[in-house]
Order: sequence, then C-alpha cells, then structure tokens
Amino acid sequence: MLYEKNQPIPEKIEDFCFFGTHKHSDAILSILDLIEFLVLVSNNKVEIGITNIEKLWYMFVKQPNFECDKNLFLTWMSKARFREDKYQQKKWELTIFQSAEKDHLFLKILCDPSQADDMSAPMAKAFQKYFIEINAQRKSLKLYSSQLQVNDFLGL
Repeated sequence: MLYEKNQPIPEKIEDFCFFGTHKHSDAILSILDLIEFLVLVSNNKVEIGITNIEKLWYMFVKQPNFECDKNLFLTWMSKARFREDKYQQKKWELTIFQSAEKDHLFLKILCDPSQADDMSAPMAKAFQKYFIEINAQRKSLKLYSSQLQVNDFLGL
C-alpha cells in the first residue's frame, strides 16, 4: 500500500494500478461498457431510467472519487455510437438514452445553472451534443453539413 510505503498518491490516479493489473480508469470504463452493452447490444429492451441517470450523475459528476471519474463518464455519455448495415450501406447513430431520459438529462441536469460552476471541456461537449440532439428532435433547429439554423430552442 502507498500509505505503508510513505509514497505520495500518483498525480494521474487513473493510470495507477491499485490491485493486480487493472487501473482505476479500466474499472470505471468496464462499468460503463457493461451499461452500454445492456442497453445497446443485448436483445432485452433495457432502459437506464431517469432515477439511474440521477444516480450515475451524482456518483460520477457531483461526488466522483477522482476527477478522472467525472471526465470518463462525461466522455462516455457524449460519445457517438454507430451501427452499420453493410448490405444496405446505411449507417445510423445509436443512442444510449431514451427520449424522456435525454430530455431529463439535458433540461434538468445539464441546463441546471449550478452546473455552470463545474463546467469543463467534457461537460461542455455533453451539453453541446444533447443541446443539438434535443432541439433538432423538437424541430427547433435544422442541421446542415457545416451549419445550424436556429428557430427557437431549449436550454438557454
């Protein structure tokens, strides 16, 4: 143990191996990958649910063990996931959250004014992703290849 050896805790804790050969960040990513698998890949119709989104937000963003936990979660939440049909040559984006879950995440969590104090690059990216997604879904803005046309939008 570091305490017994009088060694300082490493600066990049996510790269430190606590037990065996797994880093802290690997453990967090394994949990998030399991959630992703259950929602996207399994044949069961699994939803995360608003209550669980609140729990995940609290655990990883509001009260993370380490700052890297927050960044890993926000990056995972914002990443694009695609499925490709090779026969029809189509590609579409998969979503980890259902429509009501996205609305709650964006309107109640990401748009909460108290989040402005903790705004980081990964959180700004999450805000941008869900801002565009929800407003496009509600036809408040139109997406063009390199532009957004705004009519009236939520989140500001």
